[in-house]
Amino acid sequence: MDGEPVLVEANSRLQGANGPYVGQSVTGLGQHELLADCLITGGKLHRQLYDENYRYLMKHEHATLVLQIHGLMEKGILSEDLCEVRLKKSLKNFSKIAFRLAKKGDRVSKTIDLCSALGMLEVIGDTREELFEALRTLRAMESKNFYNVVSEAEWEKTRIKKEEENSRSIDDLSSVRTCSGKLSDLLDEISGISDEGSQSRNSSGKFFNSSAHSYDVEYISSLRGNGCV
Repeated sequence: MDGEPVLVEANSRLQGANGPYVGQSVTGLGQHELLADCLITGGKLHRQLYDENYRYLMKHEHATLVLQIHGLMEKGILSEDLCEVRLKKSLKNFSKIAFRLAKKGDRVSKTIDLCSALGMLEVIGDTREELFEALRTLRAMESKNFYNVVSEAEWEKTRIKKEEENSRSIDDLSSVRTCSGKLSDLLDEISGISDEGSQSRNSSGKFFNSSAHSYDVEYISSLRGNGCV
């Protein structure tokens, strides 16, 4: 073009990603259907359409938008899942997610191709301008921290903090279970008193005097020291 070489890609395969389905949505006939026709029937449908001078008529405008990351933080880890609900609410022509949205914990970098994209979505409209408006809205969302990206150092710091909190929770739960067991033993000992005024020895060797409602002070003090009573 203009005296410069131009590379044209030509492959005997279906269009990548969700391309065949976009064609099916727009024209009523997808590449995958025509391929199946050629492989199974030898191109019967193709010949029929050719004989009828069939033309692919556009039923509506359909586009695939790529979610891309740019700005100050172009490399790091996603700290939150991307919100499909927010995309649906913000893009009135939203159709569906065409390629999975990036998830919390995914490593991300500046988008340079489909593999580095944070997802793909489809938009459908009656006019091409509606699709361009959806694109402008998406890019505006991306420029206003739609992606919560943190550095790997910050992510690791947060991960370690959560692990420590989980460890403390497990320790607290273990302590509660220990206290619960000791309280259960205490209740068993108290319930073991047969008659008021009588003195009895339970299995642990502790003495109780129900008439005075007193029992081993040393034992109760040990429970209090463990935060059980």
